[in-house]
Amino acid sequence: MDVQSRAPEYRGTSGLPAVDPKTLAALDPHASAAPSASASAPSNPVPPGAAGTPTLQADGSYLLSAGGLELLVDPKRGGRALRLSLDGKNVLAGPELLPDTYGAAFWPSPQSDWTWPPPPEIDAKPYAAELEGSVLVLKSQSSALGLSVSKRYRLDGARRSVDVSYTLLNTSQQARRVAPWEIHRVPAVGLSFYPSAGKLYPQSTLKLDTAPPITWFAHEQNREPRSVKAFADGAEGWLAYAREGLLLIKSFADTPAAQRAPGQGEIEIYADYDVATKQHRYVELAEQGPYVELAPGSSSTWSVRWLVRKLPPGIAVKPGNQQLVGFVRGVIQ
Repeated sequence: MDVQSRAPEYRGTSGLPAVDPKTLAALDPHASAAPSASASAPSNPVPPGAAGTPTLQADGSYLLSAGGLELLVDPKRGGRALRLSLDGKNVLAGPELLPDTYGAAFWPSPQSDWTWPPPPEIDAKPYAAELEGSVLVLKSQSSALGLSVSKRYRLDGARRSVDVSYTLLNTSQQARRVAPWEIHRVPAVGLSFYPSAGKLYPQSTLKLDTAPPITWFAHEQNREPRSVKAFADGAEGWLAYAREGLLLIKSFADTPAAQRAPGQGEIEIYADYDVATKQHRYVELAEQGPYVELAPGSSSTWSVRWLVRKLPPGIAVKPGNQQLVGFVRGVIQ
């Protein structure tokens, strides 16, 4: 059955591992083995250098670019997105800012299944990589959790977006429940906001400006001398971040509160604080999909669309600005 729905850095120095068809088949027993390099070309080949086509870089990462939008993904470092930029301006907190915690990552939820740190095979260690036409496909497996993870990245030049899908496959011999969890790390400056369906959940320690129908978080206004986090139920299926004239929108299917993973929230915002340096270093913007039961051998796929836009000069980046909200809704539609 396939259920559809709309951190430490790995410090190894080895290059991108060769993609072994048997290894890929083992990660997903329902998928046929990938063709070898000597096999016939795929039925939907993409011309070399076509806009949005993943291009292998010298360091083993993949660059997808079109229309000024660039996505850099590194299979060696947990299959994370290291850079998401528009006209050369990165919206993410990259590894140059923090050596261990950066970029866009994916974890299984709830966190209580693995405490901390996240499972290294899913968060930080190398993923096997292959191309399916213009789609970059990454796969890894955690034996401890009995889960394999597949990430699919596709850059849409016409829409100026990145479509990402995550598949969780139950590789264990027992049924288990799990939810998908996507995390973007951004600098501790700027403004995050999302449409809210109610108050923050009681376990929240980060205070947000909950003025329905939109909840706001001005990063610079956080004065807490500790790391804090907010858990919430969103509405409309989007989470946005604005900084220095640039806007990131994460668009996804709204998850009903009844389908959230235990102890988690559909929307989660984490504000980091480093005690040693007394600095607020970064913010995590996360959303989660539905908490579903997977029988042995079954999988769940969840999709998110990333959109990056330049803000018109007349739209101020400040809490309560309905022009900003209207701009986001217009982009999503």
